Amino acid sequence: MIRYCAMAFTMVTMTVTTSAFADNAPPAYHEAMIRGGGQADALGVVCGKVSEAQASAHKAELKKMYAAKGVAPVKFEAIYSGGYNNVKASAKANPVGVRQACDRLSKGAMSGG
Repeated sequence: MIRYCAMAFTMVTMTVTTSAFADNAPPAYHEAMIRGGGQADALGVVCGKVSEAQASAHKAELKKMYAAKGVAPVKFEAIYSGGYNNVKASAKANPVGVRQACDRLSKGAMSGG
């Protein structure tokens, strides 16, 4: 699970570079990106790379962006929170895995296999 979350962090950074596709993307794409955003924010908080306030600000940016793409605020909250809470729960349940994911994040090796 932690490895998946680490990959989600990389995936979220791709959001900016794929905006042309994202404008016409199917709902499942937006849902995956929102979930990945929640996962990435949680991983950043768990690893101490971002504060809760920074994660909250990023969430607000994502929410605004996806609202412009037609994602209802309630749906955004459910998807984002699902991703965020899942990572936080996994981190609590598997501290060794989290430490390894954080080490990879620190080394910039999140996209590696």
